[in-house]
Amino acid sequence: MKNYAVYVFSGIFAAAVVVHLCAIVLKKRRLQAASKILLLPPLLAAYIAGAYTPLVTVIIAVAAGWAGDIFLINIKKPLFFRLGLASFLAGHICYIPSMLRFTENISLPVLAVSAVLFLAGGIVLYRLIKPAAAMRVPVIFYEIAIILMSLAALQLLVSGKNAPGALAFAGSLLFLVSDSFLARFLFNTKPAWGDLAVMTSYIAAQAAIVSGLAAL
Repeated sequence: MKNYAVYVFSGIFAAAVVVHLCAIVLKKRRLQAASKILLLPPLLAAYIAGAYTPLVTVIIAVAAGWAGDIFLINIKKPLFFRLGLASFLAGHICYIPSMLRFTENISLPVLAVSAVLFLAGGIVLYRLIKPAAAMRVPVIFYEIAIILMSLAALQLLVSGKNAPGALAFAGSLLFLVSDSFLARFLFNTKPAWGDLAVMTSYIAAQAAIVSGLAAL
């Protein structure tokens, strides 16, 4: 029964993803907004049904992402953008202890090298994003949160959690890609393929992280 529920909720999630991406391609704005709201609830339900011991921090992280999705439907309004940013920030922060919960040993050499690389990459991304003056500090804090999440995911991977760790780490990197696209297009000119790039990488990020954590 448990596996059946996972398959059902995963199927609903996949269907919502297909509808949402098609709506983006076809420029059906109302369907795009409606289907965006339906993306994460079935993914969360699949996690709760499939995880051996569902973690409260993961549930909060996905719920925060769902709230962020809703707020960012009105991304051009400063208040909703800030609320969306805060929601995703909370989600990233909640993913960190979720990953460390299953990390048996912290590899200090890997942590040191990866921290330097991620910091350098974060500086490059910040320069590419070129946020407005009023958003510079929030963007910096947000980048730090994603970097910390990626470092936690990498520690999960190198601690021996091979497939789940790889999924979580890949998801964290996809989040970096998605949020970098989003910020770049928000503060600069957005190309025609912008929404598709943001949402494809974002959906893959959430699915990879949640699937990895569900497998632990």
